[in-house]
Amino acid sequence: MPRRLAPSPCIVLPFVAALASSPGGASAQEASPSSGTLEASTPPPAVRPAPLEPAASRGLSVTSPPQPMPVPQPVPALPPTPQESGASGVAFRADFKLPFTLSTLYGGSAPAFVLAPIAQLALGLQYGRIGLGIGLGFTRYETTSPASSGSGTASTSTSGTEVMIVPTLTCDVFRSTDGKVALYLLGAPIFGDVIVTNRASLSDLGFQFALGTNIALHDSFRLGIEAGPVAHFYAGESGVTSLSTVSIYTALVGSFVFPR
Repeated sequence: MPRRLAPSPCIVLPFVAALASSPGGASAQEASPSSGTLEASTPPPAVRPAPLEPAASRGLSVTSPPQPMPVPQPVPALPPTPQESGASGVAFRADFKLPFTLSTLYGGSAPAFVLAPIAQLALGLQYGRIGLGIGLGFTRYETTSPASSGSGTASTSTSGTEVMIVPTLTCDVFRSTDGKVALYLLGAPIFGDVIVTNRASLSDLGFQFALGTNIALHDSFRLGIEAGPVAHFYAGESGVTSLSTVSIYTALVGSFVFPR
């Protein structure tokens, strides 16, 4: 009979050692050379990746993503102001005048007035470029006339006070774009009564025309000047005209308009 051969330790041990020492071996156990038994191998610890530092702390430049361009919005057009459009609502108007007589064109023997015989105060309404009001004025005058007597020639003086009511119409013929400067025309009939010392009173019927300009110092206050002719025709009790006068006057005008 054939004889069975026993495995030699010199062949098995190197083979087991080779399997234990190989890094990618298929067996999950190791052979212990001292005990001859197999032990379970410990897997290597998991390696955690180091956290990444911000790019700015590492000295790297950070580029922000491009921002979208803003879309331009259309600017709404502002409506024109009442001064620019030349139209506004009804407003209260008050005119204060300080008048002076420049020269007398007709009526050399007419009385010398302290103030030009026009209205010093006018109250009314302003609508757009048109103004309508009622004026009130007064003035005092003195006249000197020669009188003959048996001893010679003497002069007598007469003084009187006139009260006037003047309906007034004004129209702005020119107005600047911002409405601060205006050029206007004025027209008015004059109705008055003269109270004469020691004599019968006189009635007055006249007219007034003027060209003026003003500038706005405030939204509701304007300062200007006007000049033009003014005529007066005085009549006594019998209705016969006793004297008349035509003169050129100028006046400093302050106007208050509210609301503007």
